[in-house]
Amino acid sequence: HHYNGFANRENNNINTILSRYDCPEEFGVFNLDIDSFDFWIWKDLNYKPKIVCVEHNGNIIDDDKVLPYDTSWTYSHGTDNYGASAKSLLRLGKHKGYSLVAASEHNLIFVKDTLAEKFEVIKKIDVNWFRETLGVANYGCGHRANMSPEHFQYDPPVD
Repeated sequence: HHYNGFANRENNNINTILSRYDCPEEFGVFNLDIDSFDFWIWKDLNYKPKIVCVEHNGNIIDDDKVLPYDTSWTYSHGTDNYGASAKSLLRLGKHKGYSLVAASEHNLIFVKDTLAEKFEVIKKIDVNWFRETLGVANYGCGHRANMSPEHFQYDPPVD
């Protein structure tokens, strides 16, 4: 199924949405791209997809930080005050039993640890690896001048 709408951590959380569609507890692919609270929505997910594709903020790869959950937050074009770093998503994925197996400029792809032996696992987030692998000269630099450190939460809890 495809859901195109708002999700929150309250009455319209990801588990409520999936149950509305009679989604089985274990399923194939979960793709999360909401330009904001991707970390928190995945953290709250009680379902167990085999593969998780989640958007990351490519301008904060090497820091362990996320946008704090705040229902009054709105996306502002031209800034990088959104989402989660690849490092924080890697830590969350490990906690939830997933291994990082692929990365792109905007997304990370995780598989259940039980499937990881079929892939080359990415064990740590390194800006140089992202730059070399993706061939983007300024990867991880982006609009840092438009980033407000006070807008992020460092070392977010994974449990």
